[in-house]
Amino acid sequence: MRALFSVTFWTGLLTLFRMTVGFVITKFVAIYGGPTGLALLGQVQAIVTSFNGIINAPVSNGIVRYTAENFEEGVDKCVPWWRAGVRCAIGLYIIILAAGVFFSNYLARYFLASEEYAWIIILASFFLPFTAIGTLINSIINGSKNYKKYVIVGMLSTLLSCMLMIILIYYYKLHGALISVCIQYALVGLISIAFVTKQNWFKFANFFGKVDKNNLKGIAGYICMAVVSAIALPGALLLIRNEMVEQLGWTLTGQWQAVWRISEVYLSVLTLALGVYYLPKLASLGESNKILVEVKKTGNLMFGLAIIMALSVYMMKDFIILILYSPEFLPARNFFAIQLIGDSLKLLNWVYSYPMLARGSTRWFISLELSFAFLFYILTTIFLHFTGLGVDSALFSYVIVQFVCLLFLRFTLKYIIR
Repeated sequence: MRALFSVTFWTGLLTLFRMTVGFVITKFVAIYGGPTGLALLGQVQAIVTSFNGIINAPVSNGIVRYTAENFEEGVDKCVPWWRAGVRCAIGLYIIILAAGVFFSNYLARYFLASEEYAWIIILASFFLPFTAIGTLINSIINGSKNYKKYVIVGMLSTLLSCMLMIILIYYYKLHGALISVCIQYALVGLISIAFVTKQNWFKFANFFGKVDKNNLKGIAGYICMAVVSAIALPGALLLIRNEMVEQLGWTLTGQWQAVWRISEVYLSVLTLALGVYYLPKLASLGESNKILVEVKKTGNLMFGLAIIMALSVYMMKDFIILILYSPEFLPARNFFAIQLIGDSLKLLNWVYSYPMLARGSTRWFISLELSFAFLFYILTTIFLHFTGLGVDSALFSYVIVQFVCLLFLRFTLKYIIR
């Protein structure tokens, strides 16, 4: 657990940098666009998150797992998996680019309320290769368990990309903020290259060449899981925001989005630590009994940390709203209590979900992701239309879904990973 505390501390610093970048954009939109502008930003972020999730699918968790399993035996053992990941990423990029350009008007009209934002969809599509490069580099560093380098590369690339994004915001205002959302991770990817060019594993031949079918099959399972993750929850959130805008208007939807965004950020401190330490650890354990012991220890620790952070956020909610947004968002203070309960349950669900990633339990993972995203959307829609709960419809649905998910995982995980 000492190692996990250390990783949590360093990844917490990295998250602090990333929080700064995200809230520079959010603060600007909150001041000049109000709740309506923030709701629009949330929609753009959801679209970009989906695109990034798909293009990163072959070069994220799968690369972390297979690098963690093989790195000690030498880079040559990892190369087949890296090549398979890159090959799949190129194929996915061609598909996403074609779909993004062809359907840009439709996506902008349906999710962003106007075809004038179609250029955002196209821009996000074009920059995806650089996002994948950054993810590949970070996955290899993570899988090799070089935690300090992972944090240093993340901090420096995020800091430099933040400077470039501030320039865009300063000169192009709202459009600059939207552009920043589209290219943020691409900038991080480009800058990351500069920090690994002298690594002995960073060679062209290690990423391009002959690919074995077994390696492609192994990566394909992680592609399916990552693509579903990239589409399921972001897609459900897009649909939920649409329902909320229709039933409650842009202002209340924007205030709910503000609280959701705060949850994403403070939870990312802990989830980044899980991704950096916990996933490689589980992948290297192998035996299901050892994995279950690690899950129990990590779950107890993370749940305690989640409660502490949730209580801290709740006590400082007014201060956080005024610092990150504007007085116009103060009514959102009423949404925090329920949201934070759901957040604590959500973190435990992540602890119980990672063994499925470590063991490649593709069908279970996909089934659960789709089921609970669908349940979240359906419950919220029913509550919005038939209960008069207003914004609380999304909040109560969130808690119910996380609780049901936790119960299911708690009692079935040992059968799933065996």
